[in-house]
This record gives sequence, C-alpha cells and structure tokens, in this order.
Amino acid sequence: MTKYKSDAAAFLWIIFFAIGVIMLGAMVFMKADFEKFKKTAVPTAATITDIERYRTHHGRSNSTDHTVYIEYEYGGRIYDDTLGYYVAGMHEGDTVQIYVDPQHPGNFKSESKIVYIIFLVFGLVFGGVGGVCLVGDIRKRIKVSDLIARDCYVWCDRWEEIPGNVRVNNVRYHCIRAYYDNGYKTLQFDSRSFHPNKTPLVPGQNVRVFVDQSDPTMYYVDIDV
Repeated sequence: MTKYKSDAAAFLWIIFFAIGVIMLGAMVFMKADFEKFKKTAVPTAATITDIERYRTHHGRSNSTDHTVYIEYEYGGRIYDDTLGYYVAGMHEGDTVQIYVDPQHPGNFKSESKIVYIIFLVFGLVFGGVGGVCLVGDIRKRIKVSDLIARDCYVWCDRWEEIPGNVRVNNVRYHCIRAYYDNGYKTLQFDSRSFHPNKTPLVPGQNVRVFVDQSDPTMYYVDIDV
C-alpha cells in the first residue's frame, strides 16, 4: 500500500523549528540567570581600556570580531577582564555598567539588550518559519493519507524529471513533475525530492497522483512504484 513520504525539505523545517526554540530558550535562560545574579550584585561602572579587532574566516566568508577589555574598581582594588560582547559604537574610554559579586569581586556580569534582541529575532524567524511549514506538512500528510486510503488518484502520462529545490552535500536533488489535464486547465504536480542517480521512473511509465479534485494543492505524486 502506498504511504505518504515527506520531502527532504520537511527535515529542514524541523531543524529550523528546533533552532528557533533553542534560541528563544537560551534568551530566556540568559535573562533569568542575569536577573538572579543581579539581586545580590553591586552595580559598578567599568571603563573600556582596549578593543581588539581581528578577522575570522568562515568558509568563503570573512568577518571582523572584537574583544572588549575593561577595567573596574571595587573595594579599593582594580580588576581587569573582558566584557564578553561588543556593540557597534563602543570606543576606548567609554564606560559600561556591570554588576559585581560582592563576595567574589572578580566575578561580574553585564547585560546587553542587543544580544537579547538578536536571540529573540532569530528565534522568532527560525521558529516561526519552521513551525508554519511543519504545520503545513502535517496538514498535507493527514489529507493525503485520506486520499490514499480512498484511492483518489489520477494517472498522468506526461511528466519530466527536473532539478528540485533541495541540495544535500552539494548535490542538487531532482523531482518528478507530472501534468494532468482536468478539462479546464493543465495541473502541475511535483514529487518529493530524490538523488539524481536514483531516478524512480522509466520513460513511458505513467505516474499516479493522489489528488483532491476540489483542492488540487493537496496532492501526492507516487514515485515509489
């Protein structure tokens, strides 16, 4: 019996959704951890003594990273450390607020709203896109499974193998594009992706497409035959 198989892109949406959830969770954890530390810490002004800039390479792209060095005084003693983040516009001599542990003055935390915003925006984007697409895939899975169970399909005698939208290990996967004339217009159906070296059909073979005639966007191209 034919079973619905998700496209390889479905796994991408799972990864997107997981990344979004992790980033949002990390943001909440960082905020909660800072607020807990802040309750017993002492606000202190720290001075930026140096900003070290260096180039990093990520594959074919390059970026500029920064290490911000600070100095602060607590209990009559001077402490030197790194801030842990950089915000555009920082300069040597600027002051930033940090929170010092009075029991261990060498231990401090600082808060950067820009870091929270970055985690929030990327978390919402990745989680939102992944979540919406996952819901769409689940909805389609339920509908197509019902079409398969009721044998609601058409045969397409015209199809072609074309490059798809999925790329794995630098290999662009293919899909089968089938065409069906319902008397009003020619409908187009794309199958799930497959490796170009594993073409599932042979020339002259008809393609079965399970489809909802009232909503042609709900379909499944059966290439596992």
